[in-house]
Amino acid sequence: MNLGLDDQDYFLELAGVDAPEYHWTQTAGPETGLQTVDLGEEGLALVLAEMPDGVCELAYTVTADIGEYHAETVMTVSFYETEVPETLGFERSYTLAPGETVRVAADFGGGDWQPYGVWKSIILLEESELISAETVLIEDEEGHLVEMTLDITGVQPGVTALSAEASEDGLVWRGKLIFTVLNEDGSRPDEPALAFAPVNTNRVNYKPVMPSSSGHYSMDDFVMGLNNMENADYYSALTGEDLSVSWTQTSGPEMALTLDDESLLIVGTQSAPCDLTYEVTAAYGPYSVTTTMTVHFYDCTLPYDTGFSTAYTVAVGDTLTLRSNYAGADWENSDYRGLFLMEEAPEEIVRFESHSFDDHWEDYLTVKIRSNQDGLNWDGTVTFMVVDAEGGLPDIRHILNLPADVTAVEASAFEGTRAERINVNAGCASIGARAFAECDSLLLLSLPASVTQIADDAVDGCDNLQFIIAPEGSYARAWAEAHHIALWEE
Repeated sequence: MNLGLDDQDYFLELAGVDAPEYHWTQTAGPETGLQTVDLGEEGLALVLAEMPDGVCELAYTVTADIGEYHAETVMTVSFYETEVPETLGFERSYTLAPGETVRVAADFGGGDWQPYGVWKSIILLEESELISAETVLIEDEEGHLVEMTLDITGVQPGVTALSAEASEDGLVWRGKLIFTVLNEDGSRPDEPALAFAPVNTNRVNYKPVMPSSSGHYSMDDFVMGLNNMENADYYSALTGEDLSVSWTQTSGPEMALTLDDESLLIVGTQSAPCDLTYEVTAAYGPYSVTTTMTVHFYDCTLPYDTGFSTAYTVAVGDTLTLRSNYAGADWENSDYRGLFLMEEAPEEIVRFESHSFDDHWEDYLTVKIRSNQDGLNWDGTVTFMVVDAEGGLPDIRHILNLPADVTAVEASAFEGTRAERINVNAGCASIGARAFAECDSLLLLSLPASVTQIADDAVDGCDNLQFIIAPEGSYARAWAEAHHIALWEE
């Protein structure tokens, strides 16, 4: 249902509002819910939030409010039983000479197909220089539109497969139609070649050797995409079959490939430099094409720097640009760099779409980031400290200050503590195993210069720990950097 209102502009101006408010209540039928869809220049429309099962009638009372002015209507949707048409009523493939015209008529078949609609239609969703298409409207004796068909005229020799859509009373068929325009002498033109799409093998098929312990680093496993085969639409329409893929390894250490749901060939990792070669065949029915694919695993030192910090302090209203630029003396084969946000962030804290921080919030925010270069990924988190105009920290209410005479924090001494900030006293020399582990609320840990020993698992399970405060040149500062915990300067 389109949500247009008569004299809408008049009442909007009269009420001094920008747009009507719509409300609805379902009064009959299985509960489905409604939702609005923006149709651009055509305004808003109401659509079913979910489709019911089986034959039924749905009824809704829909109200539009413009200030104190109201309009109300009843919308009924009837779902009736029928068999899906057994035939399309038109051919899937057409052969014609240059200048010849054929008609494509959308006349669905099916013995009990008796819809409420008043016309049948077919349209092409794509264009081609090989043909021209003209819409033909067919009316009954009373001038009512009963059918919309296409006249296709051959323009120049060739073969093409074009997306088409046929519809009748809400039932829609979408698929490909094949058009063959003959040569001037009446012979058939050559069929388009089934081929693998060109790929940048320097980027895709050069893989760094990944050590068993590589920290935040991972490797892209994609080596060949088969979802964009050249002329795939034509052969899919010609045969009515889906793409099938097979491969045989011809050289290198034995490693099986896999094909994922998006028709991407996937390869695993190698622990030593080597070349893997495969013969890959893609086919639609009897039509196939084969290519040789080589994957090069080369040795390199993982980048020692991501090129961007993992912690930023930004004032409210400021804009920050993160740029990914790996560093590494022997880092070669780098053809592009990218930085990707891997999860959504609350817009009231930070807006990544415009790279701009909001104008009224101060908070901590940690988001997952992926940086990518030549198939090597760095996956980690970047923490943003959004501060007020004076650079102040967000309000921390629960603070634990250790007594001044503490010289060592024993193992598990404060495990599970609910403090948001812990200040370790000056004079403390060591922090034991799991001393502050599983502190879910811990945001900030302050460590003095006197600390010279910290267990590796001292803060295990502190998923919300954002920053460590530690003096320049101290053991605690080096420990924080080694454990990839952001540093905060107070």
